[in-house]
Amino acid sequence: MASDPKKILQKIFATNRRILINHSISSIEINKSWKRILVVGSGNDPYRDLFGELTNYVRLDIVVRNEIVDVVADAHRMPFDDNSFDCIMAIEVFEHL
Repeated sequence: MASDPKKILQKIFATNRRILINHSISSIEINKSWKRILVVGSGNDPYRDLFGELTNYVRLDIVVRNEIVDVVADAHRMPFDDNSFDCIMAIEVFEHL
């Protein structure tokens, strides 16, 4: 599988903000038994490599990003039933709500 050149450049030339975010994210204990993950405000999907094999990895954002966003919706009114996911990630989102 070919690597995304943009993601490679972001790792090599990471901003201070990205370094701090990556450090914070790396402190999260990822439970390998999680099978359904929701990423709210997925943006360019920088968190996918945190998780191994998943049954369901859903990327939600308020804007359409072809082949990156699975569900386009407002985080205030998400179209999911309660208890639909094992983990919900919302990094760099709450300041927009």
